Amino acid sequence: MPDPAGIGDIGKAMDLAMTAEGTLGAQVLNELMMVERSRNLFVRNAFVLRKTLDHLQDPAVWMVPPPPGKTEFEDLDEIDRLMHNFLASAYTLATHTMKARKVVTGDDFAREYNEHSPWADPVCKIVEAVRNDVQHAHLAGVESYAIAKLIPDPGAQPFEFRFRLVRKYLVTLDVNAKTKKYIEELREDPSLDDLIDRYASLVVEFVNWFGHAVLEHMADEVALTTTIRAAAQQIAGPVQLRIRHFGR
Repeated sequence: MPDPAGIGDIGKAMDLAMTAEGTLGAQVLNELMMVERSRNLFVRNAFVLRKTLDHLQDPAVWMVPPPPGKTEFEDLDEIDRLMHNFLASAYTLATHTMKARKVVTGDDFAREYNEHSPWADPVCKIVEAVRNDVQHAHLAGVESYAIAKLIPDPGAQPFEFRFRLVRKYLVTLDVNAKTKKYIEELREDPSLDDLIDRYASLVVEFVNWFGHAVLEHMADEVALTTTIRAAAQQIAGPVQLRIRHFGR
């Protein structure tokens, strides 16, 4: 029977595409796609939180009354909301990366992963513990401090304003001995923006390394998947094949 629409070819292309999606290389690529999406979400949340902190830590913002119908507590509530988003996306990125790690074979990669992994760093442990506390107990112990400073320039602002995670809250967190010692040795309550910057720097650098390292270690598997996908698309012609399996 004539097949002017090329339905038979499309069927062959779909079968071949499904074969490609059943390969280990496809699993690797799909997991890395989820890690990339999680990284982008985390970076956006961190950026918005930091931008809002920079604005609200400008003393000039607090030296004028809020506009009609608004109170200063609304700004503090916004910090709570953005902090919650930051912590949630940090957890998502960490878990997606650890899940993607499981599809990579070989002891050599396991050693490299452990050498580069930031999850044992005290700052990462603090963020993890704060996230767990926010989810299961209460909002984080974020307080704002107006710290008086002697400034010789009469035209300068007489104080600075910083959002901080208070140490009396941090010492209550469920963390390991190394992190507890780190908290106890802090000379002052850590500023929220410094904590965010340090965590984001550690994690984003690691995730970027992770993506390149996985593709290098799994190059043969990924190449096979790419070849099969290309063959399926060639058979399909102008019809774009969109098949993805996001495993659990």
